Amino acid sequence: MKKSITIPSEVGEITLEQYQRLLEIEEPTDEQLVSILCRIEPQDVLELPSKVYDKALEVLSNILLQIDDSQKHVLRFKHNGTDYGMIPNLDDISYGENKDLIGYLQDWKTMHLAMSVLYRPVVDTSFKTYSIEKYVGTKEHRDIMAKMPLNIVLGAQSFFSALTRDLPKCI
Repeated sequence: MKKSITIPSEVGEITLEQYQRLLEIEEPTDEQLVSILCRIEPQDVLELPSKVYDKALEVLSNILLQIDDSQKHVLRFKHNGTDYGMIPNLDDISYGENKDLIGYLQDWKTMHLAMSVLYRPVVDTSFKTYSIEKYVGTKEHRDIMAKMPLNIVLGAQSFFSALTRDLPKCI
């Protein structure tokens, strides 16, 4: 029986959850890379035709080279039919949101939690402004954010990295 695989073609086709799984492995093998990022069982990797395996590895290696702080910062995105928006005004962030966000951004293992603080469903839009759901940190929302596109996570990280780097210069 022939099995098919889907090889991601860009960073945005990799989920945060997949990247977190990859980072849990100290030195992932090529087979683990293909298994995790192509969403196939390890045994199925071994059954791939050599040409398909080699192509998958080549494409995935090129994508991983794009994982850096050059990803574009995204304020809003659609995921599974829901419009998500970043906290619209960071000056108005609550103490609880800020505390959780700072704590979660420190470690890739908790990055989905950080994203659940930062990005929430948009509840109202008026011209170019929007408002998002109140932060309550539900497990369901955390699980949804684990499946968000990696490029959005990297863009948010890049934004906060630039903010913390440039803010002291302005002060």
